[in-house]
Amino acid sequence: VFHSIEDALSGRGLQNLHACFADVDFDVPPSAQAVLASARSSKSAARAVAMFTTLFARACGDLVLAHGAWGGVYLFGSVALEWSRQETSTSFATAFTDKGLMSQRMANVPIHAVLRDNAPLLGLAGKETWPDKQL
Repeated sequence: VFHSIEDALSGRGLQNLHACFADVDFDVPPSAQAVLASARSSKSAARAVAMFTTLFARACGDLVLAHGAWGGVYLFGSVALEWSRQETSTSFATAFTDKGLMSQRMANVPIHAVLRDNAPLLGLAGKETWPDKQL
């Protein structure tokens, strides 16, 4: 059961997709990293990664449209890090930009996968220099 889009587009979501496509029942499902690592040798893992990529790209594209985030999309986290190492950039870009009348504009939105697993900590380390206002 997914309670939010974050649940579906996370390691657990990738595990669940893989379980749907697998020909066997797992006592303990492989981790998301294991699914990603086996995508070249396992048909079920490859299908799960392809579906995950499409869903992830469409959700990112929807968020750009909803928030006017024309400056770019930055993908963080362990699944994004492992996923970015797959050969999925073309299928991601296709699904990301497939937005009807907005497709041409979406093609100009840069997409970045942040390859540092400690990026959130580095960002917080610089927090003292951020301008802020208590509300």
